[in-house]
Amino acid sequence: SGMRALPLGLPKIMVSTLASGDTAPYVDVSDIVMMPSVTDMAGLNRLSRVVLHNAAQAIAAMAAKPAPPPDGKPSIGLTMFGVTTPCVT
Repeated sequence: SGMRALPLGLPKIMVSTLASGDTAPYVDVSDIVMMPSVTDMAGLNRLSRVVLHNAAQAIAAMAAKPAPPPDGKPSIGLTMFGVTTPCVT
């Protein structure tokens, strides 16, 4: 819930053993990235070190190159579901 309270566009990544299942209760409607931990996070081992290193690199890259600010133009939302793709495009 703490990450969901942060503004959209602010980089957020969560390493969790729960990332391989139903993530809806954790991510909800947000831009949180969930990365599977592959191993239990009870301590560091040769696998968890690699996973945590990759997560740290991902968040560092997202923070280093932030998205440009919105241009102030109004936006609309469109969804595509296969057969509507040509129309939406």
